[in-house]
Amino acid sequence: MVAFETLGEEKLSDVFLTLQAVMRLVLEHHGGNGFKLPHLHKDAMKRAGTLMENVSCPVSVLFAAHRFLQQ
Repeated sequence: MVAFETLGEEKLSDVFLTLQAVMRLVLEHHGGNGFKLPHLHKDAMKRAGTLMENVSCPVSVLFAAHRFLQQ
């Protein structure tokens, strides 16, 4: 718990955005991990003032993942 408490809010936000992007890729790859880790360019977006709060996931990806799980 000490390690978590020493991380700053900005770092935790960056990590959470990356986690969301990875989870989206996991859905797109039907639970697999055969993909490269995403580079979101968070620092550049922060400087430009365009950093998103959440990673979006198209409904089509969710439906495709649901169909895959129902097989």
